[in-house]
Amino acid sequence: MIEFKNDQVTVTMVEVPKINGAQVVPSTKVVGGLAIYSFSITPSTPLVTGDQLTLTFPDDYNVPLANTVTTCAALAGLSSISCKPQGPFGLQATLTFG
Repeated sequence: MIEFKNDQVTVTMVEVPKINGAQVVPSTKVVGGLAIYSFSITPSTPLVTGDQLTLTFPDDYNVPLANTVTTCAALAGLSSISCKPQGPFGLQATLTFG
């Protein structure tokens, strides 16, 4: 569902589309080890440059992401991605296609 306003063209998403599938794969399962996580997400609607995704880790993840996330890298389907912590256990990713 999209709400929009005709004067000055404001479009706001008022309902979050569902994700058809998601997969998270760590590079290691060693407790306390440094891991690289690969995320694979299948959206129900096409994504465009500037779209943002918020990935939320479980509360029992015992180290805030702000202390551990050093970089995000684009893999298949993206030309770039930028990430920043969103609260203690969330990560906001901004997508660029091209």
